[in-house]
Amino acid sequence: MHRVLIVILGAVSLLAGCKKSSQNPVAPPQSTEDWSFPAGPGKFSVTLLPSSGSPAVGDAFDVNVVLYNCSEVFGAAIRINYAADKVDVSSVLDGPFLSPDTAAIAVIRIDSTTGIVSAGLTYKAGSASPAGSGASGVLMKLKCRAKGTGSAPFTIDTQTLRLVTADGNPIPGFATIAVESDTVAVQ
Repeated sequence: MHRVLIVILGAVSLLAGCKKSSQNPVAPPQSTEDWSFPAGPGKFSVTLLPSSGSPAVGDAFDVNVVLYNCSEVFGAAIRINYAADKVDVSSVLDGPFLSPDTAAIAVIRIDSTTGIVSAGLTYKAGSASPAGSGASGVLMKLKCRAKGTGSAPFTIDTQTLRLVTADGNPIPGFATIAVESDTVAVQ
């Protein structure tokens, strides 16, 4: 319980000052979701992967947050900045990296005015051990809709990114993890 509290407190501190969206940002997991991601041999990274590089105005698309070759991840806190004038982020789904039947989304905030998504995810107390050495998978998915033409960057705030082990310490090698953001070109 102490470990979960550490991760939740970290996520809450990450979200301090972020306005809560009037929308219900937590979407239930859907069995029809595509959780695939390209192989990243040798990568040790947190990577943003849009499902479409050039959606048209009005089109729905996703942005997956993928962890590559990460060990002992028990919890995560992440803040993603996006172009709120080009994209609406309507919800966030927790991905299968932290097994959907045991993981809990501790906190999700979407600020559609400033273009910030903040999320804290962690295993539930007493759940299965975190993924082993070199595990890769989708941590979460942003559900988006294109609303304005032009370049729409999605960037991970490296100052607030946290990937922690069950004891609340950074995962092995965290100081050297690559952070890969991406951009969509709304048509």
